[in-house]
Amino acid sequence: DELRDTIKAINLISVFLEILERKERYLPNHSFNVANWCREIGMILGYSKEDLTRLTYAGLLHDIGKCLIEGDILNKPDKLTDKEYAVVKEHPLMSYRIAESILKDIPLLKDIPRIIKYHHERYDGKGYPCGLKGDEVPFDSYIIGIADAVDAMLSERPYKKALDLNAAIKELYRNKGKQFHPKLVDI
Repeated sequence: DELRDTIKAINLISVFLEILERKERYLPNHSFNVANWCREIGMILGYSKEDLTRLTYAGLLHDIGKCLIEGDILNKPDKLTDKEYAVVKEHPLMSYRIAESILKDIPLLKDIPRIIKYHHERYDGKGYPCGLKGDEVPFDSYIIGIADAVDAMLSERPYKKALDLNAAIKELYRNKGKQFHPKLVDI
């Protein structure tokens, strides 16, 4: 029964978000913010109820792999070393593997692992983990990527101050067609 499977998945997601909260205070809030931004963008794009649900859950789960990264790295107030940054850059693949194991038997949510795997790819191909660009990246991954970036820009973190809304908008336009899908920057 799909409803029962979805409820099981939601319970597992809640457990992972709880683990994330213990690792780093901002992460669960960030996940909910990204999910909300994704939903808003999906609504503007005219997504169906099912597609909105999928995109919202993908937003919730996009950083779930960070629960496997040392808290010292996640909370480091200084610039990360190359080795530490390489560890952080693994989180989309970790998120992919966790989501795949949680969601593999739920038809409505089975595309989520693929979507979150590519949320740090850039439109110009300079992202990670695979260096994909343009149409090689699932469009929903770009939605998560821009929602993730907007929330990060507007949030204070141990290693950076929050930007005000105007500065965040300028940053979006400065990276239109580079980091971000041009259609999404306009939205």
